Amino acid sequence: MKQKKSVWDHADTALKLWILAMLLCIVSKFFEGTPVQWLLILSGVVIAVAAVVYRFQKVRCPHCASHMTAAKGKPKRCPDCGGKLL
Repeated sequence: MKQKKSVWDHADTALKLWILAMLLCIVSKFFEGTPVQWLLILSGVVIAVAAVVYRFQKVRCPHCASHMTAAKGKPKRCPDCGGKLL
């Protein structure tokens, strides 16, 4: 049976998308003055926006829907409701 993704798996996915977006913008510097540069920059911006939207939609407590942050590590329980995080 397929295991449900945890809150922190979603956070890692959003981080990977953000890193991909930044890499596209950095690589675009090598194509300066060409249409490829603008295509890479536009792709990077779109992926960055998608990463932010994904994070705000998916990285939430499954019990009370509050936003989770990993500022002090990855807690096992929700700081707001105390519910167990997957």
